[in-house]
Amino acid sequence: MKLKLSGLKSGWLAFLIILLYCIPLYADAGTLFIWASFFHLIFGNFLIAFVEAYILIKIFHLDKKKHVFLIMLGANYFSFIAGYFTLFYIFKNFFSLVKYPLYFYYFYIILLWICAFILTVLFEWPFISIFFKRIKKRFKISLKASFFVQSVSYILIFSYYFFVVFVSGMRIWKIEPPENFISSSNILVYYIAPEDGNIFQIKLNGKGKKLFIKTHINVPYARLFTKRGKSNYELWIYKNGEKHLLVKNFSKTASFLKSDMKKPVDTSWNFGEPAYLIPEDKVKWEIFTDYWQDYGISIENGQSVHIAFPDPFHNNWAIRNVIVVSENLIIFQSFDQIIVADLEKKKMGVITSGRGPVVTYSPSLTSTSGSFER
Repeated sequence: MKLKLSGLKSGWLAFLIILLYCIPLYADAGTLFIWASFFHLIFGNFLIAFVEAYILIKIFHLDKKKHVFLIMLGANYFSFIAGYFTLFYIFKNFFSLVKYPLYFYYFYIILLWICAFILTVLFEWPFISIFFKRIKKRFKISLKASFFVQSVSYILIFSYYFFVVFVSGMRIWKIEPPENFISSSNILVYYIAPEDGNIFQIKLNGKGKKLFIKTHINVPYARLFTKRGKSNYELWIYKNGEKHLLVKNFSKTASFLKSDMKKPVDTSWNFGEPAYLIPEDKVKWEIFTDYWQDYGISIENGQSVHIAFPDPFHNNWAIRNVIVVSENLIIFQSFDQIIVADLEKKKMGVITSGRGPVVTYSPSLTSTSGSFER
């Protein structure tokens, strides 16, 4: 049997391309990533199997069209499941190899796509080889067919997710060290260091790190928060369902979340409305953080802008502890990183590794490092 390539004579493939392009464009920007994954899992594999079967039938002149589709449908769901667990095993410890995951996020996503493509070619290869069992050099030809079919499929899949990211607003953010877009600042960030559980202070641009209080609290979801005292703000810590006073006269100004006065929560539940260092009426942005990782932060100011880090294998990217620092600056915690974002310049960068931050305009009234044991 001699194989010949022929042109595609039907409009079905074009229809599917347009469908995959347009579906995310009509979704709400705040829900794009979750709907994208849902659509891919429930309907995407079915449509991709149809496209792949169509290519094999038309280009490689296969008979028994119904059987081709059913086999490719099984191949797609098999590669989807087997690929997921294989990629999880490969990438589960990827970010433990780097200091700041944010700076490697784009590289990680690109590498993930490349590995997913290679695995899909290999996992669907045995299924495709069934169609060429009477042909000489069956395995070589079927491998080439698998590569060709997956190339077309991945163009569709990549285009689909590219437009999801494009519409979400993530495309406009540049990731670079905060010292590149924040000048010397009198704003200080206080946080819990993941490596030893002590509280440190650092400038907003990532400079001038100093030990503040030795606490040795290695609780992943512990967070600092402030309460308004008689004349100054008090610094508290919330961990394991308990709150403890750290510094009574902490600072004259500090980031503040109204709900912390009555019922503080740990980092895992600190989403929704942000804390504020400046009066709320001076902020021109409407900012809201969702519980789900793929939703991230919604930022509204005439247009919808989004900050989110979709990742099928790590749930550490959920955004928490958002603080509005100035009219255009916010900080938040994600993947044990304290990240600052400039909403006007559309830039973000890692201040330091840390958890549960609070922010002040000036050094704490308690300047010497102490200790806390509880």
